[in-house]
Formats: sequence, C-alpha cells, structure tokens
Amino acid sequence: MTDTLGSNLVINDGANIYTYISSITSGSSYLNLFSAPVTGSTSTISLTKSGGGGNLYGFYVAEYSGLSSNAYIVSSFQSQYQNGPGSGANLLTTTANPNITSVPAMLWAFTCDFSQLAGGANVGVPAAGTSLSYNSRAVAWVSGGAANSAVAEDIRITSTGTNPATFTAGSALQFDQFFTIAAAFLEAAPSPIIQSASSPFSSADPWSGGHVSVSLSGVTAGNAILIVTPAVINTTGSPTLTITDSVNSVTDLEQLASFGLSSVYSILDFSIIPNASAGAHTLTATVGSGTGYGFIVAAEISGLNSSAGLDVFSLNSAGGGSNPSTGNTGTPASTAEIAIAAVSGYITGAVTIGEPSGYTNIAKYQAGGGYVQYSVDYLSPVALAAQSASWTGLTAVNSYVAGVIVLKAASNQATVMWWS
Repeated sequence: MTDTLGSNLVINDGANIYTYISSITSGSSYLNLFSAPVTGSTSTISLTKSGGGGNLYGFYVAEYSGLSSNAYIVSSFQSQYQNGPGSGANLLTTTANPNITSVPAMLWAFTCDFSQLAGGANVGVPAAGTSLSYNSRAVAWVSGGAANSAVAEDIRITSTGTNPATFTAGSALQFDQFFTIAAAFLEAAPSPIIQSASSPFSSADPWSGGHVSVSLSGVTAGNAILIVTPAVINTTGSPTLTITDSVNSVTDLEQLASFGLSSVYSILDFSIIPNASAGAHTLTATVGSGTGYGFIVAAEISGLNSSAGLDVFSLNSAGGGSNPSTGNTGTPASTAEIAIAAVSGYITGAVTIGEPSGYTNIAKYQAGGGYVQYSVDYLSPVALAAQSASWTGLTAVNSYVAGVIVLKAASNQATVMWWS
C-alpha cells in the first residue's frame, strides 16, 4: 500500500529486474503489483518514489519457486470502499476474476485494508465453502497515517477458466477502504524429454542390410521410450516396417504410408516402450521388402502413463506439395500430456525445416543427399484444445506423411510447486 502509482515507483535489490504489472486506487491510496524472475541473490529490497511527497506505507514481498521466468499471465483487480465499522457484508471477492487460459498456474491474491480507525481491520482467510482451497500467508502490518493490515493468499490452479480471489473480513468490520488485487502466474514446465538420439544419415542405402538402428544408454526404469521412424521405401508391394528393441517389447502406435512416384512410399511410424527397463537399449527398424532410405529416432520420456496409451491423434498423407500439416486431433484429456509431432518428406534437395509453432525439436534431417527429410518435435504441457502441427520449409515435396500424437500422462503426474 502506497500513496504513489506503481509506474512512479522504483524497486531495487541490486540483482533482479522488477516489472510493474498493475495498480488499483481509491483517493490517494494505491495498491501496486510487481514481479521479477530471480536471476541473482539478494537480501535487501528497497522501494522509492521517482518524485512527489507524502508517505510510503510499506510493501509485502513473497518468494516462490517453480514459476516460469515469463510467468505473468493476467491480473484482475477490484477497489471496494466501505465507510465505517460494520457496514456491508464481510465477504469480499474480486469482481473481474482472472481468466486462467493455461495451466498449471499459481493464482496469487493480495488484500490491504486502509483504515483510519484504531486497531485496523480484522482480515481473515477465504470464506468457508469456497470452491478453491487457498494457502493463507502471514498478515503483514504496515504503518503510515493510519492503522493498516494486509494478507496474501495463493492457490495452485489445475483447470482453465475464471477463478475468484475471495477474502473474509472479521465480524466487526472496521475499515474505510479495502483493496484486493490478483494475478495468475504460469508454472515452469520441466522438459519431459530425458534424452534422445537419432541414427546418422549415410550416403549408402540404409536399408541395404534390411534395418537401421539407434541406441540410448542409462535409461531410467519406468520411463517410456518413444521411437519415430521417418523413411522412404521403394517397393512394388505394400511397404512393411517393424520396430524392435534389444531389451523390451515394442508397442506400435500408428503407422502411415503415402505413395509417391516410381513405387516409392513415404512412411512414418510411431512406436513406444511404455515401461522401459533400466540401462541401455538398442532400437531397430527393419524393412520387410524393398530398398530406400530411413532414419530411426528414439527419445526417453518421463511422466507418461505406464500403459502409454494414445489419447488423441491426427495423421495426414499427401502425394506432394509444400508446408505439410497434420490436421486437428480431438481434445486431450489433460494439459499434463505430451504431444509428439513428426513429418517425413520424400525430397532430394537440402531444405530448412521450421518446427510447428510452440514445439521444441527433438531431431531432424534437412541436408539433402538422400530421399527423406524429417523433423520430430514435442510439446508439453498441451492446451485443452485440438492439437495440430505444420512445418515450414518443406517445398516441392514429392510425397509426405505427417502426424501428431498426444500421449496420456501418468495419473499421479504433477509439477511440484514449493511455496516460500
């Protein structure tokens, strides 16, 4: 609580950069909200005006871990004025509630009473019966020209939508001005990809021995191994491709083939070991008949359901064209799930493949010299909406196959947030 608008305040701790988010005001009193990603250690934080006189009443500081460095999503605020003790209801809720569009997130709410009455207000925890279960922070008492009280509360949000920030005052309401401010912050998402490897390109026909292989070492027991095989196969019959592992059995999830020119098929296979054994694994893709060029990509993934079943997916094949896309999946069951997108194009020249928006690349080949260029990418967490993927840079493709699969998360999967 200050007598100055936040844009006219400077917060300094000698190590971090603070961003002014928003303010609420009534008369000459302001409640301001700032945030800073912590990049350096500090012990003293100072608040100064950039100009003007009057009093600075005080400020409240809280440190959290587990939030994204660009974590600010949305703020909403309410300024409510009540005149005299005992007037009005004792339940106060923000009227413009934060609309959480991405989860998991932390909803932080702060209320400050500015009172001319001795003893200030009795501000309590949220009302009984609220659908949200807040963690109530310690009340901070500040001094100025009046008795003031403040309290901060927070909650971990796991579903999107409008979420209220609710406070309850004591039975004897003794406040003149009661301010509430709320903001939602996105949790930092640890990468579910533990390690990955892809087979190298060879100018010789990789299928000349009937197979292509790749290895992972030091796999953690219980994690999943995803295997993606982008390839072209030259055969007069139907292309066949089998994925095996040196340790565990492999479950085939989806396989897609697209016929191009001169009996050449573009092919893309998604397979998985849902509950891998610890140690080294050698993954092998074997072609049933024909020749061609192929790669195999393997990635160790944490946080998947032990059965690693598909939730939703979309596959697409085309005889040719540019900028391949997958089309839309259904709606995933949870934001904690993982989307894997891959494209395999039959094209001879070098290209520059651009990943789908928001995705992180696992492996790609785009140097030309063969007949398959590919990209394998992942996204986690996902939105509770249909998933799709498209790639730029793949032009004049003879034929391509593209797919996006969303894998179910472990039932107990959670990103732990430690509250300070």
